[in-house]
Formats: sequence, C-alpha cells, structure tokens
Amino acid sequence: MSENKWEIGSTTYVSEDDLTWSYTSLNDKLPMFSGVINNDDIKKVIVKTNTFEKEAEIIESPTFGHIWFLILDAPQNPPLQIYGYDESGSNIYSSE
Repeated sequence: MSENKWEIGSTTYVSEDDLTWSYTSLNDKLPMFSGVINNDDIKKVIVKTNTFEKEAEIIESPTFGHIWFLILDAPQNPPLQIYGYDESGSNIYSSE
C-alpha cells in the first residue's frame, strides 16, 4: 500500500453538499484546513488526522455564510477525516 502525501506549498480542495474543505501549506508555513459550511445545521467542525483531533473555528462571512478554519503547528499528511456536528452534538457530516 503506497502512502499518500500532500505536497507542501499546494492546496487541496474538496467540494461536497454540506461542507467544503481545503488544505493549504505554504512551504511549511501556516498549514491550514478551511472551508465553507453549506448546511446551516452544522455548528461544530472537527478535523482528525493520524496525529491530532481538533475543533475548527467558525466565523460568519457576509459573502459566504459560515466559514470554518483550523491553523496547525505543522504540515499534515493523509489520511484525514472531517466531521460536522449539530447543536445537540449529533454527527451529521463525515468526509469518510
């Protein structure tokens, strides 16, 4: 089985109905996951990789609605999972 890796200095973008996401790492500086929440029921986004599980920040944008982002300390490699939770804490989105 070959190991997948993202290229440093590149952006990966995935668009899905409930939530979009991208990963950006600019030459080991400012590695970040981000996206747009298209499902208004999603109130919390969790990103999980082999090395961490963290909650993303969510902000309101007048142009795009709810935007989520997570700034990291170090670049990341696949695999990863992104989860969306509603107000009651139920999982209503998964990138798996």
